[in-house]
Amino acid sequence: MSDKRYGPAYLANSATNIMQGGGGTSGLYDNVQGIEICNTDTVQQTFSIWLGATGASAGGTELFKDYPVGAKQTLMFPYPGKGKRLDSTEYLVGLASAASKVTIEIIYQRNAT
Repeated sequence: MSDKRYGPAYLANSATNIMQGGGGTSGLYDNVQGIEICNTDTVQQTFSIWLGATGASAGGTELFKDYPVGAKQTLMFPYPGKGKRLDSTEYLVGLASAASKVTIEIIYQRNAT
C-alpha cells in the first residue's frame, strides 16, 4: 500500500463532496491518514467536514463543525494507526466560511475489502 493524496484544493462555501471512499468502487475503501487545512486569507475563516451521503451535511455526521482557522494558518489532523475508514458508499463533504480561501489536502491509503 502506498499513500495517495487528494488536493490541495479549495473548499467551497456550500456543502460539496470532497472525496468518495474507494473512489466509489465497490470492494474498495480508503483509510484516511490525515487531513491538512490551510487558510490562505488574511482573516480567520472556519470550515466544516461531514462523513456521510453525497452532498450531505446532516446533523450528527460532523467530523468538524465551524472549526476556526486563523489567518495564514495551517492545521494538521492526523488519524493514528490504520486511520479513519471511508467505505465506497461514504463521502467526505465540506465547506468553508468563504470560497477560495481555505484549502484541504487528504492523505489516504486505498484498500480492497
